Amino acid sequence: MSTSEVVALNAAGQALSSDPAWAARGITDEQVDKLRVGVSRAKAANTRRTYDSHWNAWSRWALAHEFSPLPADPAHVALYFHDLADGVGRSGPVATSTLNGHLSAIRAKHKKARAADPYADPDLIDTVEALRRELGTRPKKAPALPLTSLLAACASLYARNEDNAALRNRILLVLGFGTGARRSELVALRVRDVDIKSNGVEVFIAKRKQDQTGEGHTVGVTRGHGPNDAVFALEQWIERASLQAHDPLFVRLERSGVPRRSADGRPMPLDGAVVTTVLRDALRMAGLPDVAKAMTSHSLRAGMITAAREAGMSIEQIIESTGQSPETARGYVRSLRIIERSASNAWEW
Repeated sequence: MSTSEVVALNAAGQALSSDPAWAARGITDEQVDKLRVGVSRAKAANTRRTYDSHWNAWSRWALAHEFSPLPADPAHVALYFHDLADGVGRSGPVATSTLNGHLSAIRAKHKKARAADPYADPDLIDTVEALRRELGTRPKKAPALPLTSLLAACASLYARNEDNAALRNRILLVLGFGTGARRSELVALRVRDVDIKSNGVEVFIAKRKQDQTGEGHTVGVTRGHGPNDAVFALEQWIERASLQAHDPLFVRLERSGVPRRSADGRPMPLDGAVVTTVLRDALRMAGLPDVAKAMTSHSLRAGMITAAREAGMSIEQIIESTGQSPETARGYVRSLRIIERSASNAWEW
């Protein structure tokens, strides 16, 4: 079947999940439209995009094998998962988390269409469990940025403080590490989201990965000294870049150092992919090229959690900033004196 047929099938699935059920209750077309909007907002935008991507991959595979994507035969889903685990049509086997994502997307689409859940089949359950064991469950994690490396990177940027890009990048690193925010959350910040106090900054993160209700979360970052003083740096940055309350906090810059603007005259926000580049460049300038190679934007978040735990902060205190579950936060703690805490310290070698 063609791509257009896949789209049509997906549309049919949407219709199956909404129109008959609502129409049967005497709901008008206008009211149905309102309900559809509410349903579409039930999950965060990133989650919806990921589910759509996984569902489309399954649909293409199923149609290529002349199978029905919806409703799906559990045996066909099992065959699809075997192909994912074997890396068929891909550069290699998928990670366990990716396999779980495909399963969640398929189940979600069936639930929405009020179709039978293929994962209710015992054979498919056994297949998934076997593949999870085969692929392994240990997730790949970005290395934590050591606090000493962060301070060195900020110092190297502070030495070039007259350069607007260096000033912006220093704030990006300080707030990224201080809040434990993801890169998408950092670049989504607006000027109005930072409330500058005498002793630090309160940062309002409007949308977080686990915040499906969109209530937002406020995180405090204490005031540092010199290169790590987010308060003074923010005041300088907002004034220099002539940013207004509704503007992105982190904007793209022209070579001249002024904000790059779109056709409508608005400052253009920094792309999330640039955060890794900013971090690595700052580390190289600080004379830490080997550290720079291993770091990603997520290293800021992992570094904050690790540094806080090493300083004696409880998991409960940490998740007030990161918005994670306690289990997830514990998984982020990197190499906390593993050798020093080893049972092998009980004897002399």
